[in-house]
Amino acid sequence: MLEKWKVSLDNGENVVAILMDLSKAFDCIKHDLLLAKLYAYRFSRESLSLVHSFLENRQQRVKINGSFSTFKYLALGIPQGSVLGPLFFNIYINDLLLSIQETDICNYADDTTIYACHKNIDNVIRSLENDSTVIIQWFTDNFMKLNTDKCHFMILGKGSNQDVNVNVGSSVIGNTEEEKLLGVMIDKKTNF
Repeated sequence: MLEKWKVSLDNGENVVAILMDLSKAFDCIKHDLLLAKLYAYRFSRESLSLVHSFLENRQQRVKINGSFSTFKYLALGIPQGSVLGPLFFNIYINDLLLSIQETDICNYADDTTIYACHKNIDNVIRSLENDSTVIIQWFTDNFMKLNTDKCHFMILGKGSNQDVNVNVGSSVIGNTEEEKLLGVMIDKKTNF
């Protein structure tokens, strides 16, 4: 992604990226939908049965000041901290990539960044807003929720000095000078 940004900037284009944040992404995975997606990827019935066994009948409780709540069965979510958790999450959201038409997407676990490069910044923003609408619908259809309060956009290139608004769904998101992407701070000059 960053190499593409650098090439675009070298060609005098603007790069605009929307950095999206999902609310409790790993906790929103519907077991039956994950199993259906695994089936679509041609997992064997035996494998699906094993995954079903891994996900079902999980319970949790809360401890507050030494007192425990009663156990509740979990109908959603994949175990975090397991080796399989990130793999199942990536399989669950993999078809999101097929929905994007006008922009590029970089996805790593629950960090989703869509971006577009073009000399005309208005074209870039229109494309990003169109695809963000598609992404929000995909999130809704797949029982996930975008946290628009934590979404930002970053403009790199000549257009970075322009005062522009970017809409994600019904929210106007804020512009950022720098952002943490996959544990690395990057600014609008592509410095790390």
